[in-house]
Amino acid sequence: MPQLRKSVSLNGFWQFQFLGKADPDSVAINQLQCQQRTLVPSAFDALPDALAGKRGVAAYQTSFHVPAGQAARLRFGAVSMWSAVYVDGTLLTEHHNGYAPFDVEVPISPAEERSLIVLVDNRYNFERTPMHEEFFDFYQYGGILREVKVEYLPTSSYYMDYVHFLPTANYHSGEVEVRMVWRVLICRI
Repeated sequence: MPQLRKSVSLNGFWQFQFLGKADPDSVAINQLQCQQRTLVPSAFDALPDALAGKRGVAAYQTSFHVPAGQAARLRFGAVSMWSAVYVDGTLLTEHHNGYAPFDVEVPISPAEERSLIVLVDNRYNFERTPMHEEFFDFYQYGGILREVKVEYLPTSSYYMDYVHFLPTANYHSGEVEVRMVWRVLICRI
C-alpha cells in the first residue's frame, strides 16, 4: 500500500557565522565556531543588522535526527547564491543555482543525531555561479532562502521520487502527461 514519506522541517534558529572574504574551499568545517544565531529560512544580507548588504561566505550549522540505519535525504527549497552541504563533516554536494530547489541523500549511519553545516557564498563569481551576475534587474540575496527539511526514505531498495502531471496541447479536455520518477538506493551500510 502506498504511503507518504515522513519529513521533518529543519526551519527555525540555526547557529550562524559570517566568514566574510574567506575562500569557501579552504574553510575548516570541523573547526567552525558558529557563535551567532539566525532564522532559517532568511537572507542574511537582508536582515536589519550589521550584515545588511554584505557579500561573502556564511556558515549555517544545526543538527537533525535520523533513526539508525534509516535512509534519508535533505531537501533545500533555495540557497543563494552558491552552497556546499556537509553532514557529519563530509561534503555531500555543492549547489550553484541559488533559487532552484535541490536535495541530497544522507549517508546511512548508526548515529541518530547528525550534524549539518551549510556554507553559503553570496558573492558574484562567474566561475562558481555563472547564472548570477552583479548587474541584474533585482538584488541577489544570500542565505538559506526557503524551507529545509529531512525526508525519511523507504526501506525498500527503490522508491518513487516524484510524479509530475503536465498539461498537454489538449488540456481543455483534461488530457495530461504523467511522468513518474523512481530512485534506486544503491548502497546500504
